Amino acid sequence: MDGDLTRTKDGAAAKKLSKAKAKDLARRDAARAAFSRFYEDVYGSERWRTLLPALDAPVRFCCLVNRFADPAAVVRALAPVAADLRRVPWLSPECLVVDSDDVASACPRPFPAPAVDILTGAKTHYLLDAASILATEALDVRPTDTVLDMCSAPGGKALCILQRLGPSGRLHANEPSSDRRTRLRKVLREYVPEDARCETTRNPGTPQIEVSGIDATRRNAFEPARYSRVLCDAPCSSERHVIQSSDELAQWTPGRTRISAKRQRLLLLAAIQSAQFNGGRIVYATCSLSPAENDGVVDWVLQKLRKKVNLHVVTHETPWPVGERTKFGWIALPDALGRWGPLYFCALIKGDKLDESGTRDDFGQDFGED
Repeated sequence: MDGDLTRTKDGAAAKKLSKAKAKDLARRDAARAAFSRFYEDVYGSERWRTLLPALDAPVRFCCLVNRFADPAAVVRALAPVAADLRRVPWLSPECLVVDSDDVASACPRPFPAPAVDILTGAKTHYLLDAASILATEALDVRPTDTVLDMCSAPGGKALCILQRLGPSGRLHANEPSSDRRTRLRKVLREYVPEDARCETTRNPGTPQIEVSGIDATRRNAFEPARYSRVLCDAPCSSERHVIQSSDELAQWTPGRTRISAKRQRLLLLAAIQSAQFNGGRIVYATCSLSPAENDGVVDWVLQKLRKKVNLHVVTHETPWPVGERTKFGWIALPDALGRWGPLYFCALIKGDKLDESGTRDDFGQDFGED
């Protein structure tokens, strides 16, 4: 009798669990369908048919060779795939890919784990999407630049910037999230020699690095007109991550991109405020598919500041080898050649101030306005 009762209870519990699982599955399917309809309207049915499976596919990695490591250590670390490696010619830092990854049907081939160079203590190579490196190329970092990386974690783009900075260059790597800032510090500690990470000492041949946790949406978060180069790699909807995570996808709504865009406007305003007048270069970047978070943010800021400062949108006469033009910038999408991205970026040059009666701090008055 007791056994029959137990089996009845177990059966009822299993049935209840099965219904809950089916309900959860239906909710996730509905979210995916809504996500797909939203971006199909943006890109059109024909493009979305190729873009959606490309977003679902594994991310392809590029290998950034760390200049702080001894070249011999790099060669040893990459020896297992040396025969298949080739350099990416359109990137100025030394970056390598595996030839077989050019085949659209191929899965990304893993690189060997980075090794630690015993001479410098720095790891030999770092893996990231080549489109991310392209955004730092648009920043056009010079050896003597003072660079602000506003939303720096996990640190891949900061490493790319450091490959181009010289002994008198300076990098301010900012990350407001405590957990992500811990990861950023870990990456810098593992890839950059110890002396270069210290603000009070200088190591010949390496730039000085500062790490902070400033909320860039605050008024006057950074010293106005201080930096010759500013990278605003803004937190975004990250649709590729969303589509590959059932939990994230279940929480997705069309309003997500509007919420992201509102914060991104504040970040880009802060980036422009912190850049030097008459030549300061700003790159705004996201990994979003949404035009509202990309050209839409740039357009809003250009309109907002049109009477305060001259801003020139940089256009490249020779197109980048991967990606496609947008109204104000460039976007790499994973259904195109190379399978890199998504990564959008727009480069701006800050000119002179138009309102001579105002101050540089006037930018802060625009924060929070719709």
